[in-house]
Amino acid sequence: MTRTGDTNLSLEERALLANEISADVFVSIHANSSPGNTLNGTSTYFYAPFGDELGSQREKRQMLAECVQEKLLQYAGRADLGVREERFVVLRSTTVPSILVETAFISHPEEEILLGDDKFQSKVARGIMEGLVQYFRR
Repeated sequence: MTRTGDTNLSLEERALLANEISADVFVSIHANSSPGNTLNGTSTYFYAPFGDELGSQREKRQMLAECVQEKLLQYAGRADLGVREERFVVLRSTTVPSILVETAFISHPEEEILLGDDKFQSKVARGIMEGLVQYFRR
């Protein structure tokens, strides 16, 4: 955990911490947003370009993203925006298999309410946890 209270680490500091402690995986959890209020759903990102040093982890990173996305959909019940590859700071700066989870859209009226709901937060947490269990079992 990089946050245990009302603290803020930069994105680079979060990745550095994961690297320093030799974490098994790194999961960055977010609420998505868009300029309009119609986009909704859940997506999970990884980054491991071919020909890059992270490319050797491509299979692990993609599998981690797929496992977590599958379980998030099962538990949180939002629209499937898929597993995607993007060059986000926390994904390109970590040396361990890493994902960035966009749980729901804070800019979408229904999902904004869900993001503040304890039951929905528990479903998201359960989905991420079950996805991690599935990943480590493989």
